[in-house]
Amino acid sequence: MGTDKPRRSVFELLALREKILITKKSRNLSLLRQELEKTERLRDQLDAAIDQTENGIGEQTAGQLRANNWYRGQMMEQRDTMRNRESFLSQEVDTTRRDVAQSRRRETRAADLATARKQTEAQDREDKAESDLFDRRRG
Repeated sequence: MGTDKPRRSVFELLALREKILITKKSRNLSLLRQELEKTERLRDQLDAAIDQTENGIGEQTAGQLRANNWYRGQMMEQRDTMRNRESFLSQEVDTTRRDVAQSRRRETRAADLATARKQTEAQDREDKAESDLFDRRRG
């Protein structure tokens, strides 16, 4: 039941796992950044619309004033919602960026350990081969 394919070490598997996680987290980070940009644009549009609905532009009836105030109030609520969403997305972007950096460090460390292990195994095989050769020459 032997296979010609060498077994991967635990460290190689860990490095591969981290690499996959980095890809997923990077994709999520990209989506979060897009959402954050969209939210910022929408908030800016709401700010501009609120500025345009300032009261005191010409004469207005009581009904027009009430309607204008209601409309302005609705836009202010939406702007507050966008600010909260922006704050939340900003925190998520920071957290995800930090997670990606940690995964990259873990992946690098695992890859380094896998390389060191391979070098050690190769050196051990070489030492054993030299020892066997020396023993054969002696005996």
